[in-house]
Amino acid sequence: MIDHGASIEKHASRDVKVLVIANPANTNCLLASQAAPSIPTRNFTCLTRLDHDRLRGMIAKKLNELGPLVDYNTKDVRGVAVFGNHSTTQVAYLDSAEVCVEGSWVPVKTVLGREWLENTLPEQLQQRGAEIISHLQASSAMSAARAIVRHLSDWIGHGAGEDHVFSMGVRSDGNSYGVPDGLVCSFPCTRAFDAPPGEYTIVSTCVLSQPLRAALHRSVEELEMEKETAFKSL
Repeated sequence: MIDHGASIEKHASRDVKVLVIANPANTNCLLASQAAPSIPTRNFTCLTRLDHDRLRGMIAKKLNELGPLVDYNTKDVRGVAVFGNHSTTQVAYLDSAEVCVEGSWVPVKTVLGREWLENTLPEQLQQRGAEIISHLQASSAMSAARAIVRHLSDWIGHGAGEDHVFSMGVRSDGNSYGVPDGLVCSFPCTRAFDAPPGEYTIVSTCVLSQPLRAALHRSVEELEMEKETAFKSL
């Protein structure tokens, strides 16, 4: 990843936008950015949209298990987010999650049980990637490809407006969630309609419960350990 960053530094436009997918994606993104010091750090992101979309899909699937009258899909779920590392420590944020029921958006917690939302679903999300690899003996390439398209569309395509929240791995500098500066961490982000390509804003208004803060702290500790290990090898 250092070599990739060095090539970007040498040959790419100063306005280049870089999406890192190879795992460990967050730390690889940080390494690439460090190797290209003249490129703004905001121009480097990593893919956590796959986790974001899986979260929406799992909620839609659970809703469909309640009865056959409505066929829910990911478009019927909004307001979710993924914090932290793209790993088994990632943190599912659901307090703002909503589902479209008969044309109206309602909090998902009024439809699905608290136990499933707070305990079962986050653990299923953390283990989903490993389950797919175990079952298919390969990664979920098509799902990742769709997530890449959506990530790039939200980041450098036409902005969907500040009501559209999506998860991206971005530099943690100046965030409101206590994540130390100098890491690449997944946060909920938005992009205004009139924002130029590559601009984004970390949503600062999510209220994290004590259990979620503790979970995010564990994920950040993992990111810090990855960073330390990676930089020792340089």
